[in-house]
Amino acid sequence: MRLCVFVGTFASDHGFCTGLVLDGGNLIVSGLQDGANPFLIALNKQTGDSVWKAMRPHPVRSFSTPLLCNFDGKPAIILSCTKQTIVYDRANGQTLYEVDGPSEKTVYENSG
Repeated sequence: MRLCVFVGTFASDHGFCTGLVLDGGNLIVSGLQDGANPFLIALNKQTGDSVWKAMRPHPVRSFSTPLLCNFDGKPAIILSCTKQTIVYDRANGQTLYEVDGPSEKTVYENSG
């Protein structure tokens, strides 16, 4: 599988970085960037084919890892980053819930 096919051009001062999350037969990849097409994608772990792709509304880099959870009785993914937190349906990438915040960017900073 070649991830570059799904990322395309990527704009960020710090480069591409995400925690990959395995969800049954899918690999969840967060492609949050300063470029025109920030996204969250589910790839078939065997073939690398896109199962679904959700575009993010704010094109600002962020480095949070998607978290598998349940929301309102449905298997879901929560991703907190870039001005808002969004909960996605794990089956199709549809937005189940969104809220503003908690910050402009979600980035771990080691100050020690």
